Amino acid sequence: MFGVKRTMAGSGTLLGDRLGKCYSGAVYDTLRERGIFNSVLPRDIRPIDDSLVRAGPVFPVKSSPKPGLEDDASLMSWTGFLSVAPRNHVVVADGGTESLALMGELSAETLQGGGVKGYVTNGGCHDCAFIRSIGFPVFSRFFTPRDVVGTWSVASHDCIRSVGPVR
Repeated sequence: MFGVKRTMAGSGTLLGDRLGKCYSGAVYDTLRERGIFNSVLPRDIRPIDDSLVRAGPVFPVKSSPKPGLEDDASLMSWTGFLSVAPRNHVVVADGGTESLALMGELSAETLQGGGVKGYVTNGGCHDCAFIRSIGFPVFSRFFTPRDVVGTWSVASHDCIRSVGPVR
């Protein structure tokens, strides 16, 4: 999966659709030939279903652990992000955690219903069998049932972010 930066309203959608149909090695070689070397996600961020490929403009989300946060506050933070994730984009979430699932079945259904193309996180994922069954592309580092309720909050979205060396 490759992200495409938004440069003009809607311009990345057509390019993202075209890139999503290409062999990833050809896309990488083309970027490398243009001097863009940091275009591959870290190798430990893996698809939960490697038959699903998506490309599109990126909608970045930055979040962080907040131990002791009230359940309602963390859920309001999360649902606030879900409500603004733009159609035809790939969400890239920097979760700032190595112990929590930043994607699960309800979020996948919500994002998919809103027309979001896919989700990439450096955090974890839960309910992967269900997410695979609905065909929503998710890339994550690990699987865990431990979710964000009462422990984590969105800090900002639609901001410049990186995942590993990829900006």
